[in-house]
Amino acid sequence: MDKRNIVLKLISKRKVWSGILLFSFCLVLRCYPQSYQIQHYSGVDGLADARVHDITQDHRGRMWFATRGGISCYDGVSFENYTMSNGLPARAFLKISIDRNGRIWALSDPVQQGKFSVVFYDGSPGAAWHQIEELEVNILNWTEITSFQLIEQERENKPIVVIGTTKAGLFRWQGGKWTRLTTENGLLSNSVKGIAVWKEKCYVATENGISVLKNDGTMDNRLNRLLDFPSRKIKGICVEYNDKYPGFHLKDSRLWIYGLQWLGYLYLDESNNNEMVLFQPGISFSKEGEAYNLLPDYRGGLYIGNLYDVYYFNYKTRSLESLHMINGLISEAAYSMFIDFEKNVWISCGRGLSKISSRMFSNFQMIHGLLEDEVTAVLEIDPGKFVLGHNRGLTFWDGNKFLEMPFFGEDGAELPFTRVLDLKADSKQNIWVLAERVGVARINKQKEIKWYGSRRGLPENIKILSVGIDHTDNVWVGTSRGIFFMASKKNRFVSIPVDKFPIQAVRKTYITTKKVLYLGSSVNGVYGYEIKKNQWKINRS
Repeated sequence: MDKRNIVLKLISKRKVWSGILLFSFCLVLRCYPQSYQIQHYSGVDGLADARVHDITQDHRGRMWFATRGGISCYDGVSFENYTMSNGLPARAFLKISIDRNGRIWALSDPVQQGKFSVVFYDGSPGAAWHQIEELEVNILNWTEITSFQLIEQERENKPIVVIGTTKAGLFRWQGGKWTRLTTENGLLSNSVKGIAVWKEKCYVATENGISVLKNDGTMDNRLNRLLDFPSRKIKGICVEYNDKYPGFHLKDSRLWIYGLQWLGYLYLDESNNNEMVLFQPGISFSKEGEAYNLLPDYRGGLYIGNLYDVYYFNYKTRSLESLHMINGLISEAAYSMFIDFEKNVWISCGRGLSKISSRMFSNFQMIHGLLEDEVTAVLEIDPGKFVLGHNRGLTFWDGNKFLEMPFFGEDGAELPFTRVLDLKADSKQNIWVLAERVGVARINKQKEIKWYGSRRGLPENIKILSVGIDHTDNVWVGTSRGIFFMASKKNRFVSIPVDKFPIQAVRKTYITTKKVLYLGSSVNGVYGYEIKKNQWKINRS
């Protein structure tokens, strides 16, 4: 995201009107994202190594991590680490997964050994790690591992293991035997970007389309002809399962596909009625040759990440957000991503783990673009769009970026303390601002500001505390000396007597749809004023 500041100086050259102070101000546009509820884990918290390559979760809810220093298990309280001293055949592990019987499967780093080493573990106390047949690989021509999937078979105790690589195609283990599958076996490309499994079908994303690997080891490439993808270069793939969480309703599971400059999904069902739903996120973040991890959050969005970037795509609003360390991530990379039983999203990288507990609540501070950290008033001007009051001015938030508006005096100097205590909007979308020690301001849709001061009816040396706008856009201002009123077509405030009641400071004004004005006073309770009947009443404890 572009983080440069765009500064617009708007200095009024008009003369001061009688009773209306025209102050200049500075608008600062900041494109900073919000912070989310994120927890970090690294080596100091007990991980075998801070470089975490992959993530899974067992049936008991424990999290498992493949790291550069071994395999780590986290039970929510502490980590237990498994290394070569526990019987593992290698130090570093790249991939980890779980089968339907609850066994943990992991793939070591072949670069360190010159061979594939796959181990499995049933997770019971005191159990040993078991190793399947090893496969030697040619390190001189070796490229990266992109995928590691388990294909469960109905009558088989052990799953089929499938490994995808960037240049060497697929490696498949079944019944004690390894087989390499390349373009010579029908694979559309030897550059595999990802693998997704659904009901014994293995969908392989490649640089030249999607191949479906069947249980007998043969390839089915008909999907590409049926769907006619916008581009054949597929960068990432995953399944959004319709039965993963209670209460999450999809008519069928969905296969998400990320291609070069496009994103889409198709429903997976037995009828093979494959219809593609396409999105164009608006930002082309795919790079030639890059593989991307995809992760549905089962809340209406999809995480997209690789070694350098993390994005969140809300497919309901079709909006794309780039996630960074300023959002709370431990790093701006995603080696892998995983969603647990409680819908927490785990993102691994070279610095450890980020656990996103919720995106429903987000934090905004000065580092994200607020004028100040202290917020003294809030006004929602449109759904999801806000004006925030501070001690020295305002911040506007349009749902994507911040716009700062510090207050300046006639001489161009920033006003030192103009605590904004209240904000209201009238029917013309003007925003009325109450600054405690300065006065009342009106800001129009063009962000032009006019201050109403003592020359137009507001006494000097009073505190401006609250404002109310009635159905005809008349302005009611509560002060430390009572209530003041300005008609919508006038430019002067007048003091309003409150019948026989000894009203003092008006802390809050509220106008109902029934044209009743309520005033919350400092010591005398709440006053009610029927505007049409010009009648007052008081409510006390």
